[in-house]
Amino acid sequence: MKRMKLVALFGALLCGFTAVLQAELSFENPQITIEATPDMEESVGVFEFTNTGDEPILIQRVQSSCGCTVPELKKHEYAPGESGEITAVFTFGQRQGRQSKHLGVYTDHGNYNLELTTIIPARYKMEPRLLAWVDEGRQEKTVDVTFMQGQPVEITNINDLKGYNVEVVTVKEGEQYQLKVKPVAETLPATEALRFEALDSEGHKERMTLFLRYLQRHNKS
Repeated sequence: MKRMKLVALFGALLCGFTAVLQAELSFENPQITIEATPDMEESVGVFEFTNTGDEPILIQRVQSSCGCTVPELKKHEYAPGESGEITAVFTFGQRQGRQSKHLGVYTDHGNYNLELTTIIPARYKMEPRLLAWVDEGRQEKTVDVTFMQGQPVEITNINDLKGYNVEVVTVKEGEQYQLKVKPVAETLPATEALRFEALDSEGHKERMTLFLRYLQRHNKS
């Protein structure tokens, strides 16, 4: 009986000793929120961490949930008590509003989740974002585009869609425009993308896309 108790006690001590010898990343702030300004094109989140365990830890990889967010890590192995940081660069593109991007941190002692949230102010409003001609004629349709950057903006570099006529009408110089779009070709692809740029007075460009859908199932003209 005493022998069994000694074995059990030794096992408990061994388990306790093993539990102590662990590596662990402690992040100062695993969730970062950034409020962007209208002139920003990207946000940068810096996730600081420390290996608070008793063993070295190896960060095998850092994986982003979106190609628009690129993680950067200066080194991969950290000794006990050593600190480091993971930098995440999120490129806005045409995104607006609240954008949350996630990072998975994979180590040889477990995995961690990080979140970078960016609140992007609305730079423009386009209504509607899709023009559709479904079983109807080739009448002209209109899209309203309003810019809210606080400085003059002009629409430029409209891509050439051979099957459509596109006209830009100024409603309020530098702020409000209308795109008038009319199908003119006899045959058109089911979907098209009308791309153009908004150029402000400081030379910043905003790439914009209007989607077009044309479907005539009954051969109407």
